[in-house]
Amino acid sequence: MAILSVVVLALVPVCAFAQILTATAKTRDPDFAGARVLLLISDRQAAVGIILNKSSGKKLGDILPQALSPDAPVGTGGPVELGLNAIVESPAQPPGSTRLAPGVFWIRDRGTIARLAPPAVFRIFAGTCGWTRKQLDGEIRAGLWRLEAVTPAGIRPRVWQSETPRPPPGPR
Repeated sequence: MAILSVVVLALVPVCAFAQILTATAKTRDPDFAGARVLLLISDRQAAVGIILNKSSGKKLGDILPQALSPDAPVGTGGPVELGLNAIVESPAQPPGSTRLAPGVFWIRDRGTIARLAPPAVFRIFAGTCGWTRKQLDGEIRAGLWRLEAVTPAGIRPRVWQSETPRPPPGPR
């Protein structure tokens, strides 16, 4: 997969592999209103990603009963109910993962996802979102999406869309 990533970067004119798309106010699709999407695959034909900031209300144990972290929250990766994905922050590449950026890795094997447990820093997503290359390039040119590079800070949870924002912890 790493070799493919290098090739893909050279071929994609507008949007490259392992970038974050942030929906702008021009985005009218309710599935993507306020969304931050991590692109996992991007080539001349299509792009596939996961929404980083939408809760499913499910726990990993609901999907994988054998999970070592059954209470880990699962985000809604997108409107296409296909696939289970983990994004892992780590200084070293975890076994069975694909490097997306320095310190950011993607795991899609259910067995490997089931074995994730603290102290690993990870997030789980059920489902994906996808576009044809022409469709996504058009949406970017129309200003529906803003692009940014992938960094560990950029993939960390901000607030799930279905949660009420909480004030930061203060002195007690």
